[in-house]
Amino acid sequence: MDLYCFGDSFTLGEYDAERGGWVDRLKTEGMARFLSEGDPGVCVFNLGIGGDTTQGMRTRLKAELLTRLDKSARSLVILAFGAVDAAEGDGRFVVPLEEYVENLSWAVDELRLLGCEVWLVNLTPVAPGADGIRNPSGRVRSNAVVAQYNDALAALSVRKSVGLLDVHGAFRGHEPTSMFAPDGVHPNPVGHALIAELVQKRLFPGRIGSRAPVGPPP
Repeated sequence: MDLYCFGDSFTLGEYDAERGGWVDRLKTEGMARFLSEGDPGVCVFNLGIGGDTTQGMRTRLKAELLTRLDKSARSLVILAFGAVDAAEGDGRFVVPLEEYVENLSWAVDELRLLGCEVWLVNLTPVAPGADGIRNPSGRVRSNAVVAQYNDALAALSVRKSVGLLDVHGAFRGHEPTSMFAPDGVHPNPVGHALIAELVQKRLFPGRIGSRAPVGPPP
């Protein structure tokens, strides 16, 4: 199976200096399984761009995918957008909620025409110390807004019958500050490991554990 991960800096892997983020953790897991078991498993493409939004995604989605797409393979596209879209600056959101949903709805339709499966990823919470606080770039992120975008994503996943990875719920199940980088927004290595584990469990529900480490080294 080929796994294409589109998103912003969370997908790119920022703030995970240990293993490069949740997507690259999936990539090294696949390599480990291939070396130990001869299992080709999953070919992972990290297509995250720092600061990207669903507007940017629309300009590059098909071009980036078509240069890599193997029509003989099962293709799964993960769309992990929202951390930038849902940020507020100068009294408006970077990508307003209705446009955010329309952009992702367009992406789902286009990807299905190409024969791809699609999963959506919802937004992680904001750490308590950053909730509603304007950052040095002048943007504000809040858990109240995150909830609105996540509710819209959940409704879209039902309407389009696509998978939804609940990373927000996974983060809420842990001590808040343990999962975040100093900015209170991006996942730290522990947070990236948690997202990678969530994706692995969804991809391979019959597998227990991981042959390659996904958390911080001891």
